[in-house]
Amino acid sequence: WHAREDIGMTVTGRNVAVQVYHHNDAGSEDKNDIVVTSGRKYESPEEFLATFQAVVGEFATKGKDLEDEELKAWLDGSKWECLKQYNETANT
Repeated sequence: WHAREDIGMTVTGRNVAVQVYHHNDAGSEDKNDIVVTSGRKYESPEEFLATFQAVVGEFATKGKDLEDEELKAWLDGSKWECLKQYNETANT
């Protein structure tokens, strides 16, 4: 199915693929590790939106994940903090 009506909303199959991004508090470098964490709370809707756009947008537009370090930085919030500090500095 597709969200645009001109493409169509008719379901054509039952198989789906899901991409899951784990925030790994344990710090393992192995992407195949199964990690159960309590998650991370975003401080604002803007932070969630920026993270979602960066992570999911990269996969959706290029068919591949961000590089490991950049993906980790978005998921642990450090990339957002850098952008926030940059914007605060630019606006002063």
